[in-house]
Amino acid sequence: TSKIKTFSRANSDLSRGSPRQIPTATSANGGGQQKSIIEIYTDWANHYLDKLRGRHRIKDLQKELSDGLVLADVIEAVTSQKVPDIVRKPKSAGQCLNNIQLCLNFLLAKGVSVEDVQAKDVRDGNLKAILGLFFQLSRYKQQ
Repeated sequence: TSKIKTFSRANSDLSRGSPRQIPTATSANGGGQQKSIIEIYTDWANHYLDKLRGRHRIKDLQKELSDGLVLADVIEAVTSQKVPDIVRKPKSAGQCLNNIQLCLNFLLAKGVSVEDVQAKDVRDGNLKAILGLFFQLSRYKQQ
């Protein structure tokens, strides 16, 4: 439950538009190390990606979701369902944007609250949009 509070508090901090200060959480090992919310969500996504053997591990949330492929993999790992119609080798910016939109539509159909997330923002690496998307996906997984 402490992680849930961390996610909620961090997400509300982001929605207030405080880009200079990234929320942090103290690690559970008691060592006092601080992890940014970006690292927490990256670790969360990689935990699920590890379940899909041979899938790419995320190092940079802002860059690696831009074509929709890694996002589709994370969604598949979390929901145990493939996002349909993803172009696995996108050749244009339009195909990348469409992949992200397909992911958002898939999540909306499952009842995940992502109506405020724009595909363009995810493609452009907007951290507020990406962290909000992962926050909603983590809430869905907890249900």
